[in-house]
Amino acid sequence: SSRSRHTRYISVTGVQTCALPIYIRTFEKARLHEIEGEAERALRARQLPVLTGIRDEMSQTQWTEPLPSAVVKRIKDWTHSLIQANAREALERLEVEVNAAFGELDLERGRQLRKQWRSHEGDAALAEDEPIWERVGPALEWLDAEDKREASERDYQRAVLQLEQALEGEVSAQELERLGHDVLKHEREMPAALAARYRTRLASLEVAARQRHRLLLTATALVIVFIAGAVGLILRGQVHARRVTDTAGVLAAMLEQRQLAEARSYLMGLAERDRRTANAPAIVELEARLSGKEEEEARRAAEWKEAFESTERELEVAFERAEDAPLGDDEPPPLKQARSLARLPDEKAAVDRISRQWARAAHEAQIGRAHV
Repeated sequence: SSRSRHTRYISVTGVQTCALPIYIRTFEKARLHEIEGEAERALRARQLPVLTGIRDEMSQTQWTEPLPSAVVKRIKDWTHSLIQANAREALERLEVEVNAAFGELDLERGRQLRKQWRSHEGDAALAEDEPIWERVGPALEWLDAEDKREASERDYQRAVLQLEQALEGEVSAQELERLGHDVLKHEREMPAALAARYRTRLASLEVAARQRHRLLLTATALVIVFIAGAVGLILRGQVHARRVTDTAGVLAAMLEQRQLAEARSYLMGLAERDRRTANAPAIVELEARLSGKEEEEARRAAEWKEAFESTERELEVAFERAEDAPLGDDEPPPLKQARSLARLPDEKAAVDRISRQWARAAHEAQIGRAHV
């Protein structure tokens, strides 16, 4: 093969002699005889790179005479059959590994193996009814389902983000409904806080839209002199709807942070300066929630007070009976309960103070017992 290439090179670039074509044909015949033997040995030894190199040499070399078509076809068939056999062996191995990843629910490993499977799948030319499909099918279906699930999750999160961004600015009711539908079409519930903002904003936009429509019909029937008043009414309606939305957002944030006293003070001030906004359904609903939380806080404060006073009484009794019944190292149950219920700074400070008193009394009692 090497001599043939060099001879061809000389015939093109070097000195031309009448003997060169003869030499080339002689070398090509010898090379063709070698090729068939090399190809058979490579096929038996399953040496795919060697067989592929022979196939490429036959197709890419400029032979002086056409090669026998039967030889060319035979070597191509051998190469194809060896590629197919190697691919099938790779798929048999990958089937075991893919199912192992499926059994361990190792998604990342499964995807890597699926990529390798697909790289060999075309060369293997598997028929649809071959048993390997039944063995590997559930694992591949699991991987495809996980891909779809993650893609759906990404689409859902993207839709949620777009809706949140729209609620931060100006948006039409139609666009807001479209964005809300994009979130709900994933068959998942909208986050509670986002759903509340979405419904409130949509309701305010629908109210404003109905008001605009009513005012437009009224303005059409009335004379031109009433147009300015109608426009002013529309603007007031929009401002009110936006004010209700903003106020509801402030109150919701206070309730979330359990700033109950601040929320009650805020509502009282709102009732004094803007009764219309204070009586809006969204604000009334938030006030009801505030009342419920205030009742919960009152019960907690009463339980804390009872536990704290019980701790004080136990501490007085412990001081009186220090010699007969020494104090233990552990805090009494009422003190532990008071500590778990303490939420306000004053309550926590009081618990810390009486805890130090208990610890000091226990320490003094130990010193006294040591002297005795």
